[in-house]
Amino acid sequence: EEAAAAAARDALSDDTARLERASPAFVRALFDDFAPTFDDQLLNGLEYKVPRLLAQRCAPFVARGATPQTPLVLDVGCGTGLLGAELRHLFDNEGAANAVDVDADVASAPEDFVLVGVDLSEKMCDAARDRAVVACGTSSPETVDAQKITSSNNDGATTPRRPSHKKTVSDENSSSSGGGDATEASSVARKVYDAVLVGDCCDAAVYARAAEAARSARGFDLVAAADVLCYLGDLGDVMRRFHAALRPGGGALFTVETLLGPVDATPRDWALAPSGRFAHDPAYVRRLADEVGFRCDVAEDVVARLEKGQPVDATLFVLRKA
Repeated sequence: EEAAAAAARDALSDDTARLERASPAFVRALFDDFAPTFDDQLLNGLEYKVPRLLAQRCAPFVARGATPQTPLVLDVGCGTGLLGAELRHLFDNEGAANAVDVDADVASAPEDFVLVGVDLSEKMCDAARDRAVVACGTSSPETVDAQKITSSNNDGATTPRRPSHKKTVSDENSSSSGGGDATEASSVARKVYDAVLVGDCCDAAVYARAAEAARSARGFDLVAAADVLCYLGDLGDVMRRFHAALRPGGGALFTVETLLGPVDATPRDWALAPSGRFAHDPAYVRRLADEVGFRCDVAEDVVARLEKGQPVDATLFVLRKA
């Protein structure tokens, strides 16, 4: 963790007051190396909470009644698929009743939704493509080997499918061992993502590719980014990309690490923290959201995870496209 932070600071410009983002090449290499141990370190070592916190806020945009068509969700900076797994678990298994701030008329799970992931790291994308969840009534998503459930296209992106790409765990067990117990028989496994693409969150082309993968020109109902914007200083480009990718009324959900006060007595919209990540002033995010054409529904103080045993303060935003 400390070595990664030092490498991040060394990889960035000395002029941190003008620095706008971490180098894409650096971020790609960092997470390619991190991919094999990412889940274990964040979930077991750092008590990572952002994916579940975001998933619990998604219902107003994807629950049944929120949109007349199959909901389309874009997970920007999907990593290994932790947010995607929480979304599948919440809506495929438990339903939107476990979400928060949901009106009763939309508080029911969608029959299905299309989930597209995008990440800068190829190895993180590989992990996301291989992730599947088991719907078995547990409080957290249980993962299985997705390669046993669906096949992928040659470009690595799976074809969006309706509920036919669900498969019971007992089907897999029966083919290998001749049977399964009652719990296995009632469990349903499905691949988390319908498509996973390698790309930069600030690149307009990747959003066009994501829309093609979702097979829709109407715009996404939801764009979510869990712990991604801390690798950007200036959020103008990515906020405009989010806005352009959404249908009218669609939602952008994301977290930023919170800039708690001026750095070196100089007021700033963002600053490079000792961790090697960027922290942002929530007032800057609200102002930018308004300039881009979003309405800010929620700006909530949360703890994203632990770092060196201390909480990492973050702000969770729920924005709605006007």
